[in-house]
Parts: sequence; C-alpha cells; structure tokens
Amino acid sequence: MGWTNWTMGEGMSRGTESEFSFRLMTADDIGRVPIGCQLDDSEHRDARYQGRGLGVALLDYLLDWAVGAGFAAVTAKATPSHRAVMGFMGGQPASIYEACGFATEASWIDRQLLDVVHERALVPEGTAPDVAARVSLCVKHLAAKAE
Repeated sequence: MGWTNWTMGEGMSRGTESEFSFRLMTADDIGRVPIGCQLDDSEHRDARYQGRGLGVALLDYLLDWAVGAGFAAVTAKATPSHRAVMGFMGGQPASIYEACGFATEASWIDRQLLDVVHERALVPEGTAPDVAARVSLCVKHLAAKAE
C-alpha cells in the first residue's frame, strides 16, 4: 500500500499546522520505525509526536474510509482533556471529536482511571475528578457515500 499524504492547513482548529505521510506498517518496518511513534500502551510515548495533529489526521482518514465502506456510525471513547492524562491513555478529548462532527452521547467519571491518575500524579493534587477522569462516549452518524 502506498503513502497517504495529509496536510492540516492553516485555520483548522483541531491541531497545529503539520504535514504527515502515513501508510500501513509492514514487516519491513520492524526495527526502522522509531519506537516512540509506534503504538504504546504506557506513559512512555515519545512526546515529540504528541500534539502535532497526527491523531486527528488518522481520525479524518478513518471517517473517510468508514463513509466509503458504508458504515452507519463511528463511536469513540473520549479521554479527559488534561494533557498528561491524554498522553498516558492515548486518544482525544471530546472537544476534538465534536470538532469532527461527533456528538457526546454520555459522559462519566471513570473511578478506576481516577485512582491511576492520582497514583501516578498525572494531575496536580486537588484537581477536580471532572478534569482528571471524565471520559465520554462520542458518536458520529455517517451518510453513505454516493457511488
């Protein structure tokens, strides 16, 4: 599969102005791709790749693909909006999904996440649970792509 080029142009509010080329990884990529840019389920993600719009670029790509594949909707679990918690969990806050046309259908404080956030000191002492551990279910209903 070839490279897909995507550019976030000036004036787009979902991230910083950046240009990315991405494609599906292959076996040939093992050992060549910097480990910090691969998916990692820990807080050890490489900060150089955070906040540059790559997640939004991939979300846009997924939404285009889902429309073309005939999906009726896409759902996402939004993270708390505090940067350290997003970096730990990976993902986007509800505001990013809403900017992409999603509606927040439900929102709750994840008590298990709240415990981890406090154990790892991801937010300052005394941070409200709403800021530290509020997750949301976001849904975007899709129109079928005209053939």
